[in-house]
Amino acid sequence: MRDNVYIIDIRPEHDYSYGYIPESRAIPLGFLSLFREEIPKNEKIVIIDVVGNQAPTACKYLVSEGYTDVSWVVGGFRAWAKQGYEVVK
Repeated sequence: MRDNVYIIDIRPEHDYSYGYIPESRAIPLGFLSLFREEIPKNEKIVIIDVVGNQAPTACKYLVSEGYTDVSWVVGGFRAWAKQGYEVVK
C-alpha cells in the first residue's frame, strides 16, 4: 500500500461516489471480520470512515485480533478531503 501503511476504508459502498483515498482497501465495517486474513499484520493499519465515529470500533476489533499498529483518521473521509489530501472521484 502507501509507504507501508495499509488504509482500510470502512464506509458503506454507496459513499464511494463521494470519492476515496488512492490505494485504500474498501472493506465495509460489517465485513471486516470476513477479510481479516487479507489484512497484513506487519504494516501500519489506518482506518477511515465517514466522519470518524465508526473507525474506533474497527480499530478495537483489529487489536483484539492481534494487530498492534492500528489507528484511524480523526474526522474521517470528510476531514481528509477538506484538508485537500488526494482523493479519487
